[in-house]
Amino acid sequence: MTGGYLVFNSGNSVASAAVARVQTYRTFQLSASSTNEIVFRARFNVALQANSIVEMGLGFAATTATPTDGVYFKVNTVGALQGVVNVNGTESTVDLDFVPVASENNFYRIVQDQDQAEFYINGHLYGVKEIANTSAATSNTRAMPILMRCYNAAVVSTAFRMEISDIAVRSEE
Repeated sequence: MTGGYLVFNSGNSVASAAVARVQTYRTFQLSASSTNEIVFRARFNVALQANSIVEMGLGFAATTATPTDGVYFKVNTVGALQGVVNVNGTESTVDLDFVPVASENNFYRIVQDQDQAEFYINGHLYGVKEIANTSAATSNTRAMPILMRCYNAAVVSTAFRMEISDIAVRSEE
């Protein structure tokens, strides 16, 4: 923690597979008629870049492997911000057409229900990802923890740092 932020990659590692991750022990239930909403502020020390992966939302993940379930914002291997619905380890994405400015805070919000996930940034809806009609819901796991993670998929030339604050989850029936 520095200045009210959880700081990921505070050691400024550029090594391949360097990972910083926080996952809560508590899980947040998504029942048949409920909605989960997760909100947080995030900023990055540099512009988004290739091979600096970020995942922010709800889900299960270990090391640098693809999460096994979840709904989250993701910076992918080419440095693009996406909304992700991950059902049983298979990611389905929506491009968000938003580029964060280095060192500036943005307010991120995900609304998850049984059939879709909505991805908001600074109060504006940037994407909706509906589930396939063959899936039971937006995740196979009906109770997921908060997941915040950044890692290097390969050696990077510039150390990428993620800072998170004001995390909250609200569930409604």
